[in-house]
Amino acid sequence: MKIYSYEICYFDKMANKVKRKYVTNAYDLAVFEVGRETKHPPGNQQEWFIKPVTNLIKHKWLWKGCPF
Repeated sequence: MKIYSYEICYFDKMANKVKRKYVTNAYDLAVFEVGRETKHPPGNQQEWFIKPVTNLIKHKWLWKGCPF
């Protein structure tokens, strides 16, 4: 199974939903972003995790609006 990119998401306990915050191609950068977000959280209402994107169509859709 090929991994095309990674989504950095969080589970908002108040809204009971999973929300995507960042998309990156490197796992090291994804780990860095999760560490940065959990270091100074806005509250205890969020649970951060990294989700690999293994579908090429979803990968292209996520990067479609990227400005660079």
